[in-house]
Amino acid sequence: MGSQENAIPILSERRGKLTLDREAIRRVFTNPKLRGRKICLISISGAYREGKSFMLNFFLRYLRNQGWRNSMWMGENGTIINHDGFTCKGGRNPVTIGIVIHKEIFTVDKDGEELFTGYARAVKEPNSTQKPFQALSFLVRDWRHSSELYFGMHGGRKYLDEVLANRNAVSNSVRSYLRESFETTDCCLLPYPGDKVAETDSSRCIKLVDVEKNFLETTMEFADQILNPKNLVVKCINGQPIHTNAIMTLLEGSMENLSSGNLPTVDSMMESIAKAQNLEAQQKSVEKFQKSFSDLFTDDTFYDDAVLQEIQNQLHAASVEYYLALTRFGGEKTRSKYLQSLLIFLQRGHQDAMTRNTAIRAAAKLQVSRLVEIMTDEYESTLKNHQNDTVNQYSEGKDLELLHETISLNLFDKFKMNRLTTQFPESIPELKKRMEDIFKKFKNDNVEARRLAQEKDSKRKSLLQKQMELVSDFHKKISQMAPEYTEAHKLEELFDNEERHALDMYDLALSQHDVTRDDPALKCERLAWRIQRERKWFTRKNEEKKKLLLTFLESQYKNIQKQYDQSINSILEDGWMDEKDLRDSHKDVAAELIRHHEKELNLHQLSPEMLREHRENLIAILKSKYAETKKRNLENYSYFGHLFKILRSDIIGIVKTVVSVALSLWKLHI
Repeated sequence: MGSQENAIPILSERRGKLTLDREAIRRVFTNPKLRGRKICLISISGAYREGKSFMLNFFLRYLRNQGWRNSMWMGENGTIINHDGFTCKGGRNPVTIGIVIHKEIFTVDKDGEELFTGYARAVKEPNSTQKPFQALSFLVRDWRHSSELYFGMHGGRKYLDEVLANRNAVSNSVRSYLRESFETTDCCLLPYPGDKVAETDSSRCIKLVDVEKNFLETTMEFADQILNPKNLVVKCINGQPIHTNAIMTLLEGSMENLSSGNLPTVDSMMESIAKAQNLEAQQKSVEKFQKSFSDLFTDDTFYDDAVLQEIQNQLHAASVEYYLALTRFGGEKTRSKYLQSLLIFLQRGHQDAMTRNTAIRAAAKLQVSRLVEIMTDEYESTLKNHQNDTVNQYSEGKDLELLHETISLNLFDKFKMNRLTTQFPESIPELKKRMEDIFKKFKNDNVEARRLAQEKDSKRKSLLQKQMELVSDFHKKISQMAPEYTEAHKLEELFDNEERHALDMYDLALSQHDVTRDDPALKCERLAWRIQRERKWFTRKNEEKKKLLLTFLESQYKNIQKQYDQSINSILEDGWMDEKDLRDSHKDVAAELIRHHEKELNLHQLSPEMLREHRENLIAILKSKYAETKKRNLENYSYFGHLFKILRSDIIGIVKTVVSVALSLWKLHI
């Protein structure tokens, strides 16, 4: 026995007015089971107290028990059949008010190849007219003329042909509407279910044994005709299956029309369907573009601007062509409207691609710059290790040139093994220049060292060695105290302190050695000159570190904006949300991004002032992004509100038409 709670009212009457429950619609059609699947909708309408819920319960039983495989799907004789999902009772008063939908999802295997033949015809014949609905079956209950036309589908088809051919029974407008609106129409003649069913007290359960045998046999035939997977008709527009978003749009608009009391015309119905089909085509084109876009980039893949522009042009053209191929139905005005919306999205996608490409390129550039730094440090370290070797100390010039060539060639080969270096060919001459600068300094230092080694005066040699030691100590201390980028005034303060200390120590050494100060090589000014050279070296290195840091921060800001957009877009995937919820979501996303950003910045040992400045910059960026998101959320709200009003006049026409025909059939057989 199924739960009656599975039948959800989506259109109900309150105080004489029909009210649409949008949340109930969304709850049904956002079921994960429907994601990516083709959808079949089975609906039944007619006058009240005519057994609609009773028949739908048989449909549910057929689907649950897979009646296309199981001939005993109805169950045993003692099976209760009036509580399978839709409530049905005896009595004069109506049970179901408004429109209800069963939330249980049934999944069946179906070969959908034939579904696209109509679409293929439309593509070949641009002027062909597609019908908005697939199939309509009339169910004539309590048929009492089985001697003339027997129960079931065969007799029903003959009866329907007779009724439609009788101009006194059906108006030309109804006959024309049925012909224009449905791919197929059918009819089933249903026997009287029996007195035990018809006269059952409202509180009594109806069992299978209470129903007349010929009624059950005809119901089995009818259910199989409608629900067998080989007979199921996927919901389509213009031969193209539509998904949940378009169905919800059609359903909500149609329900609003019913609640307003207006009757749609055939033209307005076709126009609404055309809009839903164009919306569906637009969404599919966007999905196709997004798939191509995601395949375009990986974490370290980027393109030249001209190449990316050409790729974007191709994706743009392919998306538009795909959209146009899916929109053979509807007027040019409707198509143009959604095409313009698609073009706006593609333009935004182009801008996003440019931004993402720039961010990836900046990150790759930073990676190559760091690799240049590593190679430079390794080169300098190798030279210094050679210098510290007592056997090779103070090498001749030609030996140094050979050493430089050997080390640099090995490091260049290692450097070129990284594929990113081919995308930044300018990094090779940059590395070469750095090595040459280091070698030039190293060679000068080596000449200076050789000169010291050749000094015969031990005191003079000792003092010159003292200068080299003090310069080396200066270099080591600055390297230790400023390993990362340091603000200029703080670096100058470090320089001054360490230089003052070095000069004081050297002045002390001069006084201890009691040497003449007339020798230019032994004067404090000589040491100051060497330290000044070190200061320039560190200043240049510090500026290089600053550039790398700024590049890193720029890349971080862009990545944070991208992560913010991705997080907010995933939150707004349903279109819009309440402003308070949006603000709370923004605060959560922003807080997480700021925390992650500050964690990254702490690795660079920045001063509190710089950390505060970059935090304020990030807050300003996220505040600007929130303003954009808030505006887009409002636009989405206005857009869908407008769309709902347009689609208000969807389904009531067909409902009333079907009711009219059903009443006509009922009157005739009575």
